[in-house]
Amino acid sequence: MSRTQDSLAGRARAVTTFVPRRLGVLVAALGLCVAGSARADAVEPSASPSAEAPPAAAPAPMNYVTVLVGTTVLYRKNGGSVGGWQRDVSPGIGYGRLVTPKIALELDISPTFAKGDYTTLTLIPGVVWNFSTYVYAAARFLVPVDPELNLGAFPGIGAFYGFSNGIGVSLELNAGSNFGRGNPDLATLLTLGALYSF
Repeated sequence: MSRTQDSLAGRARAVTTFVPRRLGVLVAALGLCVAGSARADAVEPSASPSAEAPPAAAPAPMNYVTVLVGTTVLYRKNGGSVGGWQRDVSPGIGYGRLVTPKIALELDISPTFAKGDYTTLTLIPGVVWNFSTYVYAAARFLVPVDPELNLGAFPGIGAFYGFSNGIGVSLELNAGSNFGRGNPDLATLLTLGALYSF
């Protein structure tokens, strides 16, 4: 019995001296890891949670308004011969909105005056694709609403230059055809425009 007690007492002493030594080694290892991590944070300030993120870029303007003036440089009536400048002028205003960084939807309204007399009022919805910094393509449609309703195509290509204050200027060349009433004509038009982005 005394041998058993001595054996148990020896084991208890071994356990009581073994556990604190192991705990001491474990605590020292954790302390070294924490200190090493703190030094790494001090060397790399970008990893610090208090470091400021770089400022985000300003978003591109999403809307614009435009004023424009166009004229017909060539015209061919259905079944007729080609004529030159029609002595017409088409002032207009419009609103556009960028739906992607390169694609905009636009709606213009423009009356036309030929030789000083009012002839028609036209709505011009369209899609504009800015495939370059200075050049764009436009898929526009003609919807004359006065004196009679009609439908036409008005595709074009244009050059654009924008200034840092949101103002830009454009020059657009279009081919136009009113075909909604079954007698399609053909025209070439030149349009000068100015726009303001906001």
